[in-house]
Amino acid sequence: MRPRRCHRLHKRDAIETSEKLLENVPNLPDPKAPLREDLLASLVAHGVEQIGWTDWLRLDAEEVRLGVRGGADRVKVAELEAMIAACRGSRGLVVSLQRENLPITWHWHMSSSHEHHPRPRRADPLQRSCRT
Repeated sequence: MRPRRCHRLHKRDAIETSEKLLENVPNLPDPKAPLREDLLASLVAHGVEQIGWTDWLRLDAEEVRLGVRGGADRVKVAELEAMIAACRGSRGLVVSLQRENLPITWHWHMSSSHEHHPRPRRADPLQRSCRT
């Protein structure tokens, strides 16, 4: 058996709350949404670097290059510093995907059935952190 009375009480409360909210809409202050230019200027003033489409294409190419080198379709660059370096075109860097205290990194590859499967690999001793 359903508690019908309870449902009706909740519905009535919801309607009353909605009506009160709608009554207050004309009294709300106008939101001051920043213009796109103001937002970008504020981000630049705080030292935030903008990453554009061309930068992302460089990162994508670096992930594919690392994948070919490691025998996979691509290797995801996950460290922020390495991502920014790749976006800036620092191709001379060999990106280490392992944290200093982890012996194994997980590389994702695309199988022939187009499903993602993780595959553990030992870290390449030739890889260096982008901090060096």
